[in-house]
Amino acid sequence: MLKTLGFYLAFVAAITTVVCVIAFASGHPIVLSAVDFKPALAVGVFGVILMVAAYSEKRAWNNGICAQTGQPWQHFDCDSQGGRGYKSGEHTIWISYPVDNPLAA
Repeated sequence: MLKTLGFYLAFVAAITTVVCVIAFASGHPIVLSAVDFKPALAVGVFGVILMVAAYSEKRAWNNGICAQTGQPWQHFDCDSQGGRGYKSGEHTIWISYPVDNPLAA
């Protein structure tokens, strides 16, 4: 549930960012009774960064298979922040988002 809520919030933040960027780039900012869009823009940028980070970890995870060696990732460590370390031969990845947990989907 939290994962779904997080993606909805990130989606709303991304849409907010796009609207703000288009408004500022066009030279005609949206004026809604003196509403300042800078906080919304900051939240939107943060949401986009989170989405990109989760997507890059999902690509690196590759459903549990190392793209370079073709072998399954082997768990070797867990850091103090909850990140999981995996290795396959000489390749290592660290996963923070729940892309490696089939129960979180």
